[in-house]
Amino acid sequence: VESKPLVQTQKPSSKNKKPRMTRCSHKNPNTNITALPFVDTKGKRNTINFPHIGNKVQSKPSTLYQENQIHNQVLSSELKTSEVPFNFNSKAQDIKPHPELPKKHKVPLTAGEALKFFKNQLSPYEQSEILGYSELWYLGLEAKKLKVIPEKFGKTSFDDEHGSYTKVLHDHIAYRYEILDMIGKGSFGQVVKCLDHKNNELVALKIIRNKKRFHHQAMVELKILEAVRKKDKDNSHNVVHMKDFFYFRNHLCITFELLGINLYELMKNNSFQGFSLSIVRRFTLSVLKCLQMLYVEKIIHCDLKP
Repeated sequence: VESKPLVQTQKPSSKNKKPRMTRCSHKNPNTNITALPFVDTKGKRNTINFPHIGNKVQSKPSTLYQENQIHNQVLSSELKTSEVPFNFNSKAQDIKPHPELPKKHKVPLTAGEALKFFKNQLSPYEQSEILGYSELWYLGLEAKKLKVIPEKFGKTSFDDEHGSYTKVLHDHIAYRYEILDMIGKGSFGQVVKCLDHKNNELVALKIIRNKKRFHHQAMVELKILEAVRKKDKDNSHNVVHMKDFFYFRNHLCITFELLGINLYELMKNNSFQGFSLSIVRRFTLSVLKCLQMLYVEKIIHCDLKP
């Protein structure tokens, strides 16, 4: 249930007036804390159409592996023999044909196409796992994949001792995202820079640790991110936008728009000489704009630092 905003701001007049800060008139009679001032700053328009978020739980890989034979029979009946190029003369009949598609492949691939042309490059676990996906945008064929036997698959087969996902550069996440680099890590898990091969854009992908308590915290975070996204449709409150979320190998994954460097990296690039007062004011106004919306929505950040 969405809470009604405590303060409703008036639309700016059509006249060219200088933007100014106005104090909100509403005040809670049960507290001495006044409302945050309204910061009238312009934001860029959001041109991204975010996908619908629903319950996205994949089938268990162990179950998929048990059904592998049944799926393969169905898939093999759907594959046409004309799809395989048999272009070799009578002198080369003793050479086995190499069942490969042309160099340019049309994506997304189906599970049947992936098994037909790239089975030897997929791990035994992936040969079972892909049957749970209707679209395959990226397979990570050049990556040094982790070897996990489907029959011995467990909830932590792809995790380290801390429950964090064991990432492999240039491998896939959910057969769509290519892992390019590490952005950061913390107690919750890790954030990696990825290329979304479906939308052809760079994203930040947050992989939550495979631990129960972190999963519960992430579910709360998802609700807050969704609420904030709905309130910031015009992208004017300086909050990062969640794009999607899904489960992959027992890890909750959340994708965000990829932003620029943080303040520490900016200071480092400036030889730690600090910033001018005008730049500090701009940063402060941006933070206050976000805090104002969180205040109205009764959301506490809990991790603000000076």
